[in-house]
Amino acid sequence: MQIGDQYLGRANWNISIRDVFNPSVLSLLASNAVLIIWALIERWPLPFVICVYWAQSVIIGIFWFLTILTYGRIYKSCSVDGYEEYSTLKPTDRAGAALIFALHYGVFHAFYLFWMLRSLLLPMMNRMSGGDAEISISDFPLWTLLIFTGIFFISRLFTFIRERKEYARNQANIAKLTFFPYARIVPMHAATFVGASLQKGNITPQSALLFFLLLKTGADVFMHIVQKKGFADDIEDPVIDGSAPRVAATPDGPVLLMPGGQRILLADKPEIVQKLRNIARFPKDIRLQVCQGLLGIKNAPQQSPPPPEMKCQCSQTDFIEGQSAQKYADGHLEWLETADDTLTSRYICPETRKTWVMVAGALKAEQPESDEALCRCAQIERLDGKQAQRYAKEHLKAVETDGGWRTTYICPYTDKRWLLDYTKITDVNLAEYARLQAVPPTNEQSLLKP
Repeated sequence: MQIGDQYLGRANWNISIRDVFNPSVLSLLASNAVLIIWALIERWPLPFVICVYWAQSVIIGIFWFLTILTYGRIYKSCSVDGYEEYSTLKPTDRAGAALIFALHYGVFHAFYLFWMLRSLLLPMMNRMSGGDAEISISDFPLWTLLIFTGIFFISRLFTFIRERKEYARNQANIAKLTFFPYARIVPMHAATFVGASLQKGNITPQSALLFFLLLKTGADVFMHIVQKKGFADDIEDPVIDGSAPRVAATPDGPVLLMPGGQRILLADKPEIVQKLRNIARFPKDIRLQVCQGLLGIKNAPQQSPPPPEMKCQCSQTDFIEGQSAQKYADGHLEWLETADDTLTSRYICPETRKTWVMVAGALKAEQPESDEALCRCAQIERLDGKQAQRYAKEHLKAVETDGGWRTTYICPYTDKRWLLDYTKITDVNLAEYARLQAVPPTNEQSLLKP
């Protein structure tokens, strides 16, 4: 849900099949198996089991509301413009999340209470009795229900008091913390369909009881595993690719990873996080320079040197195959375009301007009859950086300029107009960044006028 993602972030439960074979989970499965067998032998009425389950879920919701308010550090995880951000919730946001949970969780259980009283409880008890006489609410084992509920309430109260200090020292993803008790909703959802099928006589009471208890067991196992693993995200040690800075998640908050191994904590630097968002789609070298300028890194580690360019072989051969073909294309040629089927790509040699076609792992030279064959104006609408400068210089014809910052070009083959704009990044003193943008043909006025 998009609104939930924006307010609560995302929840990654990280549950694997290995967690099911944990000894504590196996003991929980064994105890539920004993409960299921006992319930089937004793022929427990399904309405009574559902009522006990509903009351326990309400108690869990009450104490979980208090847990959200008293937990330690609570954060949310969101992905913005390609950056993974972990931000700590303010007290007002924490209270808002707790109130939303209480409202939503409470509405669910109010609906199920109404459904149990009107559609499940009395009609199903009448059917199980085997008679036609109506059964009133006074015939329901209310004292037994209150005893079971009271025992469960006392147990949860002691558990909350015992774990409160531990939770106060931990950190949690707010999405995990909020959605955790909703595993109890699944069996009650299924109970609505079970009750309808039972009233129509499609299934037996024993089958309905077994189905509900199996769903209850699944919910118990899920909640046990999540609570045992904790409510913080399982964050692996981030790997630095060595070529560009990026933001990664750590238990202490967002960290900026710089080439060379530097890690700068951004939890108390929201202004830097905002500026990193603004340059998220810029090339790697520009992002690196911006990060160095924002952080005041004077002796920042330099990027690893690029691999040496391969010696030009375009004048010596017209066909290359095998691993040498891809290696030569990556190390010496410049990419032009890729076909829609992604099976054919065109390259050009920066020295001889000879064009090549890569098909099925083989590189074959093609000899264009004129420069018109190199025209890409019909396929592209925008180029950035050095590629924009080179295409404008070698293929387009300058029409108008304002002194160097903005220049209008025209393609001699398609008459398509282009605007080359140099944008200066004002955060730090950087070289200008070129961008070549196609201009709609309907705009006949000067492109350089404000």
